[in-house]
Amino acid sequence: MLEHGARWQAQHGFEDNACGALAWGSINTPEPGGDWAGCAQALLDHGLPPAAPDPSGSDAVWLDGRLMHFSDEVTECLLEAAAPLA
Repeated sequence: MLEHGARWQAQHGFEDNACGALAWGSINTPEPGGDWAGCAQALLDHGLPPAAPDPSGSDAVWLDGRLMHFSDEVTECLLEAAAPLA
């Protein structure tokens, strides 16, 4: 859908956007073997800003002004997008 103009910021029926859906899906894994990191990368490729670690040290990340929880693999993908190139 992103390839056809859908925006990650658009709210859906649960009053959240694609980030909320990714957070829920990656933690609750309703689809075994789902490519949650691939979903995160697709969102990054379509304008999702990179995440920042929570300064308080929790496993959450700051993303678009919100403190959010994702699976470990999604968190790693989102934080790597912010890492400076070596």
